[in-house]
Amino acid sequence: MRYGFYRFFCKFQTPAELPPFKGSTFRGGFGHSLKSAVCALRNCKTCSDCSLSSRCVYAMVFETETDVGREKGGRVSAPPHPMVFVPPEDEKTGYEPGDGLVCGLKVFGSANDYLPYFVHAFERMGKAGLGRRLQGQRGRFVLERVEESFFPEVSVYENGGNSMTRPENLKALCWDFPETWPAHGKAVRIVLDTPLRLKVDGRLPADLPFDLFVRQALRRMSSLFNAWGDGEPELDYPEMIRMAGNIRIREKNLRWFDWQRYSNRQESRMFMGGLTGDVLYEGDLTPFLPLLSLAEALHVGKNTMFGLGRVRMLWQ
Repeated sequence: MRYGFYRFFCKFQTPAELPPFKGSTFRGGFGHSLKSAVCALRNCKTCSDCSLSSRCVYAMVFETETDVGREKGGRVSAPPHPMVFVPPEDEKTGYEPGDGLVCGLKVFGSANDYLPYFVHAFERMGKAGLGRRLQGQRGRFVLERVEESFFPEVSVYENGGNSMTRPENLKALCWDFPETWPAHGKAVRIVLDTPLRLKVDGRLPADLPFDLFVRQALRRMSSLFNAWGDGEPELDYPEMIRMAGNIRIREKNLRWFDWQRYSNRQESRMFMGGLTGDVLYEGDLTPFLPLLSLAEALHVGKNTMFGLGRVRMLWQ
């Protein structure tokens, strides 16, 4: 599956006030800007009522058809969105004119072909403004440049330019055991950089045994590969989960992070809390090396499009 990780460098032109976690803010502003740029039949109430939805980049990103990937044998009825926002890691809320901000965007599969639309949406978002209204207007910014994170020496876009340079060879995500990975993984600390939101039997678990993490990571990987790649790898999923049950927790430092966002679609506040912190696992981790590497790129759990479920592996 093709994988692009783009960084959008923004500079504020007016004062701005953003929330500590900015994933929802960027996702909402991006969605509005993209739709306003590409929607041709504005009289339709929903994308499903639009005769052009099958060719619309907004519908592809935000209104994914439930049968995408089924032709490839997918088992997940509702495929995931083909992108993940990676907001700034700091919790800065106040910005003055001239302050910079960098927002990352991970894009999967064929959605990378629509990068020019995404850049244009960021430009429109900057003109419309982000965050809380200050003296009647949201914080406006200018998009200075866009870079592909795996090729930082190549600028994808520069403000004022009339063209865009796309990376010739995007990274490919697959199930593999590169030689650069730990040859004998015996212990790994999984750091939850953003809230990990899971649901098990309708409940939000307060603990993270390794088999639960593996189950969720496998689900995320298989759904993305089916919808936006060449199909999921042929694995013995029950056996992998069984083996994951043998991995022990040596140390854990987990806490619950309460976060909420306002949903314009549902016109209400939604609670989006999840686990943060880290867990140190030990045991025979070798069979899980490809999955753990993929989890870093793909995120894990629910609401990943906002940037939730970003994880890091620290090998011991």
